[in-house]
Amino acid sequence: MIPIANARGRTVAYAGRAPDDSLPKYKLPNGFRKAWELFNLHRAAATGSKTVIVVEGLPAGSSSGDAAGRAASRAIATRLSRRCWVAEVPVPDGTQPDQLSLVAIQQLLG
Repeated sequence: MIPIANARGRTVAYAGRAPDDSLPKYKLPNGFRKAWELFNLHRAAATGSKTVIVVEGLPAGSSSGDAAGRAASRAIATRLSRRCWVAEVPVPDGTQPDQLSLVAIQQLLG
């Protein structure tokens, strides 16, 4: 079980993860609107940093290196760009951000 907190840090749902490679990989509660939450925002805000790296993954519910993931990333970037400077960094096809090495991430960030 993975707790999901809202912008205030309040747990609003839990995601379940399959213990193997079966699909769906993640299960969210019925009626939970994942698009309404920017996961870990409260943790990012608490750091005081002016830089945040946002990746699409469990919260948006699809692989980052595919059309659905890129569409979700563009939608998130558009919403965030109303409040701050945003740079989109594409993830290679078929790849999740957590599958990338530190060197690969640094190369993508340029």
